[in-house]
Amino acid sequence: MTSSTDSGAGSPAIPGAGALDGAHACGAIFASPAWQQAWSEATVEPTLAQRLVSAGRVVTGEPLPQSISAVELRLLSESPFWRGYEQDAGVPELWTGLTAYLSTVYAISSPLNALPVTEASRIVDRSRQVGGDWGAEALIVPNIERRDLISHLVEHHKPDGLVRLDATCRLRLPNSMDEYLGALGKSVRTELRRGHRRAEERGVTFGQLQGEAAINLVEEYVELTTASAEKHNIPALYDVPTLRAVLRIPGARLLTAEREGHLLAGIVALSADATLVLWSGGIRYSALKDYHPYTFLLYETISASIGQGLNWVDFGRGNLDFKSRRGFIPTDLWTVIYLLNTDEPDRRRRQLADMHDRLTAFLGRSA
Repeated sequence: MTSSTDSGAGSPAIPGAGALDGAHACGAIFASPAWQQAWSEATVEPTLAQRLVSAGRVVTGEPLPQSISAVELRLLSESPFWRGYEQDAGVPELWTGLTAYLSTVYAISSPLNALPVTEASRIVDRSRQVGGDWGAEALIVPNIERRDLISHLVEHHKPDGLVRLDATCRLRLPNSMDEYLGALGKSVRTELRRGHRRAEERGVTFGQLQGEAAINLVEEYVELTTASAEKHNIPALYDVPTLRAVLRIPGARLLTAEREGHLLAGIVALSADATLVLWSGGIRYSALKDYHPYTFLLYETISASIGQGLNWVDFGRGNLDFKSRRGFIPTDLWTVIYLLNTDEPDRRRRQLADMHDRLTAFLGRSA
C-alpha cells in the first residue's frame, strides 16, 4: 500500500479558460452551516465516518461551528454522483474500497472556494492526514472553480489527479423577461415562448413550495428524479430522506410544474444572498410532448426570479449546450484527488487522467 505525495505521472494541467479568479455568489449556500447541517442528515451517500476540518484543527463535537472555515470530510462506501460521472466517462469503477470526500460531490460549489488559498490548502492537508488514518483509498476534493486555488494545490500539494468532472451554468439576471428573451437566439426564444404558452393553455401551473408543502411532494418528486437518472443510464442520485433534509434549509423551495394535481416537472432550489441555485431536477417524460413542463418551468423560474429582485440563477450541472443556448454561461468544476491507501498508484493516475480526457469530450469543453 502507498500514501502518495508525488504525482509521478507528470503535473496535471492548470485550468485556464472556464475557471474563476474568485468565489462566486452562487456558491455561498454550500459554504453555509445550514447546508452542512442538512447534509449531515443525508442518506444517499453511505457515510462511515465524518469530521469537520478547519485550518487549525479537526472538529469532532457538536454543535457545528458557525463558520465556513470548517469543511465537512466524510468517509464513504459509495457515492452515486461519482458513479454517474464514471458512467458518463465510460470508465470502470476506480475505487473498490472506501473514499474520503472533502465536501460532498453533491454540493455544486466547494466551500473551499470561499476561503483564502492558504487556509483552504491547510484544510486539504489535514484532510489527507485524516483520510489516510481512516484507511481511505483516496481523498477526493470536488467542485473547485477558482483558478488561484487550483494552481496552488497543483504546484505546492502535488495531487495525483486533476479531473474536470462537470461545469455549472449561471445567468446574470437582466432587468426584465423581455430583456432576457431578447438576448437569446431566435429559435430558442420562440421555443420558450411557444412552449410556455401551450403549457398554460393546457392547464399547467407554476408553484414555489416551501416547508411542509414542499416536503409533502418529495416522494412524487423522487420518482421523477429516478426516472431522469434511468434515462441517462446513471444511478438514482436522490432519496426521500436526503431531499427532505435539503428542503428544510432556509430559503430552499420546490419549484413545480403541475397539472390537475400531478407533478409534471420539479426543481429543488436553494436561495441565499440574491441568488437562486437550481440544485436538482426531475421531469415526467411522458408529459414532455403534450405539456412542455420543463420549458414552462424554466420560463416561470426566470420570470419569478427577476420579479423577486435576484441577481443570479445557477442552473446547475450537465446539459451544457442546452443551458448555454438559454443564456447560462458554464463555469468549470475541477476535482483534485490524492491517493492515500492504494495499490498500483501509477495505474490509478493514468485512469484519472483518462477519466478527465473522456469527460472533457463528453462535456464538449476545450482541453
